[in-house]
Amino acid sequence: MLHARLQLVGCDRALGLALERLQFTGLVASALSPFDRFQRFRRVAEWLLQQLGVSAADAEPLAERPPLVAAQLLLLAAERADVRRDAVQRSAAMLTTGVGLDVCLLLDALCERVELATAATRGPPLYGVGEEVEDIGASVLGQSSSSSCCSGSASDATTATVSPRSDCVDDDEHRDGEDDDSDGEEDDAFARWLIVRELDAGNADDPTAMIETDVDPAAWRREAERVSTALVQRCRSSRQRAETVASGWRSRLDRLERLHAAVDASGCCEETRRVRARVQVEREQLERLESRVGASAAVVGSQRTAQELHARLRSLEASLQPQRRRVDDALVRLADTERRVQTASERLQTESTRLADASPLARLRSGVCGLSDDNERLRVSIETLRLRLWRQQQREQQQQSARGRGS
Repeated sequence: MLHARLQLVGCDRALGLALERLQFTGLVASALSPFDRFQRFRRVAEWLLQQLGVSAADAEPLAERPPLVAAQLLLLAAERADVRRDAVQRSAAMLTTGVGLDVCLLLDALCERVELATAATRGPPLYGVGEEVEDIGASVLGQSSSSSCCSGSASDATTATVSPRSDCVDDDEHRDGEDDDSDGEEDDAFARWLIVRELDAGNADDPTAMIETDVDPAAWRREAERVSTALVQRCRSSRQRAETVASGWRSRLDRLERLHAAVDASGCCEETRRVRARVQVEREQLERLESRVGASAAVVGSQRTAQELHARLRSLEASLQPQRRRVDDALVRLADTERRVQTASERLQTESTRLADASPLARLRSGVCGLSDDNERLRVSIETLRLRLWRQQQREQQQQSARGRGS
């Protein structure tokens, strides 16, 4: 979609770039460096902004700025050009690669704005409704008479077009003149059409000018019917000729003869014959040596011994299979036993560590010592209270005895 839009707005023709499909997506391999890819994206985006009348560069051209700064200026210029918000709110760092989703979204939004801005210039011309096409001869005569003072080039073109038809006629054409009357009329009509084209050449520079035509539709239909059969036959004959040239037996035979001549001229055939003869001789020598070796008694005995040894080896391998399976089972059981032993050792180590830990006993001892100190303090307090109580009782008894003597 982006590639089609860039072609529609004429970006590739204006910049002289060979824009390819998917080149801004990063999905295809490119021989350009990341900096060159960003410069290509920068040129396209800057041209689209110029079509919208917005300049991204202020004092220094964007080509001389760092890629990150140039990307930021492009985003700001796109925002000034009223590009849709989802395309403008992108990371400038993601644009510095010149490819990717952010690049495609920004270029697509810029192309959309350019299409909206230039939609009027790309509109098709509006033709009148119900207008009848006049006869081609009358229209051509009317236009040539009205513009005879300023259409010298057109008359020259007419002369240059028609005169060869009258000057280059040979005797055969004079003899067949009666049969070619229809062709002469058609050539005259074509010459008059050239006059109309020259008269309308002044509007060729305006791409939006309405295309006026004075060609009679009936004459155009007759011309198409006249040449259609000949064109079909020519296309068919050319296709058949191409197929014959490409796949015919004559063409294959010619190619084979050319290849055969090239091989003969290079001297490869003689070398190939010598190599083939040498290979044949050596092959016969090898066959004789093999037959001689196979016929000797020592070789036959060695072959028999080798066969017996192979048979014994196969029997030993067959008897070894059960032993090998038992060894494999024993290895599996040994691995299981080692795993259980390792688990038990870990548990034993944990219990030993727990039992060898003296911190609980130390805590108990410190607790007992604390209780002993508390008991000693309580005993001292009790003895002190008992002494005070005894003294209080002695003092009360003395006071009572003194009151008894005084009474």
